[in-house]
Amino acid sequence: MKHPFHRLVTDSEIEQIRDAAMHILCREGLIIQNGELLEACAKKGLKVDFSRQHVSVTPDIWKKLEARACASATGESSELISRRYGTYDKTNLPEIIRRPIPTGMSLGRNIASFFDWPTGCKRPATLADNDQMIRALHMLPEAVAVAPLYVSQDIEQSIAPVLEPIVSLASGFALTDKPFSEIELMMPGQLKFIEQLHGIRENREVRYHHYFASMTRFTLDARAAAILMEIDKANGIRLWGSNSVPILGLNCPVTLAGGAAVAMAEMFGGWLPAWVLNENIVLNSVPVSASFDMKTSRILFSSPEALLVDSVLFQVYNVLYGMNVHTENSATYTDAKTPGMQALADKTYKSMAFFSFTGCAVGSHYGMLEAGTSICPAQLMLDFDLNAGLFRTVQGIEVSPETLALELIDEIGVHGNYIETDHTFEHFRDLWEPKLFDRGPYEGDAQERKRDKELMEAAQGRYDRAVASYVPPVLDDAELRAYKEVVEAAKRELQGN
Repeated sequence: MKHPFHRLVTDSEIEQIRDAAMHILCREGLIIQNGELLEACAKKGLKVDFSRQHVSVTPDIWKKLEARACASATGESSELISRRYGTYDKTNLPEIIRRPIPTGMSLGRNIASFFDWPTGCKRPATLADNDQMIRALHMLPEAVAVAPLYVSQDIEQSIAPVLEPIVSLASGFALTDKPFSEIELMMPGQLKFIEQLHGIRENREVRYHHYFASMTRFTLDARAAAILMEIDKANGIRLWGSNSVPILGLNCPVTLAGGAAVAMAEMFGGWLPAWVLNENIVLNSVPVSASFDMKTSRILFSSPEALLVDSVLFQVYNVLYGMNVHTENSATYTDAKTPGMQALADKTYKSMAFFSFTGCAVGSHYGMLEAGTSICPAQLMLDFDLNAGLFRTVQGIEVSPETLALELIDEIGVHGNYIETDHTFEHFRDLWEPKLFDRGPYEGDAQERKRDKELMEAAQGRYDRAVASYVPPVLDDAELRAYKEVVEAAKRELQGN
């Protein structure tokens, strides 16, 4: 069977990783910090130690999860996974991978820190930072859908933390009429208010049937478990993803195969709580691998080893189950702490390597720095240029009589000049043109030494101009009042939670 990526592991090696992962999960089991979920596991016939909050996993359960993985990647995946993540047909793989250039990016994250390039300061993000970013994205054509990018930490000083995304989302809705991407639920209690805000914006009933949860040392913590139960009780859980962060040499073996086996075991374990609630659950996973730097004690997400573990996990799931697990988060994580060349180098290297090893994860860069702990507006502007270049690269080339231009070559010859031909006039706009990256000639040593600084100044300037040129959308007064009413209702209900 052919695969639309460069193979890193053989079928035999994939089976070895799978067998090792099953051994690990069946030996260790998992911790679920929620009594209702533990009861559901017991009713399924799983062995549950309620005092330890521990659930045992058997090879038979593993194989049932494998069956759901296969179904999730095929016709049984329903409209949910195809709408959110794209369809995948393992029976009709392309001979050559060509990715279309998207119309734009959907931006929305939960990032704690704001990095301000002009001052060189990293600080907790505020609601004002969120609002300013929404204003900029409202004006920038690269953003086709938006959501708050930051965790507005100043809200937490006067309002319970559970209210933060509700306030940020309502504020964002009042600042732009662009489509809004979904935001991640961070705490139980937020669900109905987030749904109400989206319902007002979209003028329809909005229901969340999906969630992605991080596993930490084979544990589904109380927060994530409570959100899962809240979604299931309100709407029925239909799509569930589990995330593992294997850190080579820290929470898993330093060897790549050992790290991949531990991560696969943890992600499979993460599927179990949702599967016990809905045997027809649509499943997916998000590996975000890292390596532990023994010299600095830093956790590195841009090391070759981290990239290889993520890519191997993609190939294991793809070959065994036909599933495309999501490497987008890992692709955009950089070890660079400040905006500039290291961040661009990390993101370019990871994007192109992931494209080679998975066929996916190109151009998913959102201005993030230091493994997704901060977002810098200037870096986001650079990432827009980077993404556009990457998109153009993986689009490939079109081969046709028009693009071969053989008649023109016969007419002009290989020693002729094509600049003034109609063919050049008709097609030169097909060439990618960056908005920020310098393409000019060498202008002397002194000038070229300033290029990096000038690039950052140009990036910051583009962001500042977008903010300064902000023109608010015309929104209905009743809509704006409705957003405020949802926030006030949330305050009354959730204050002190």
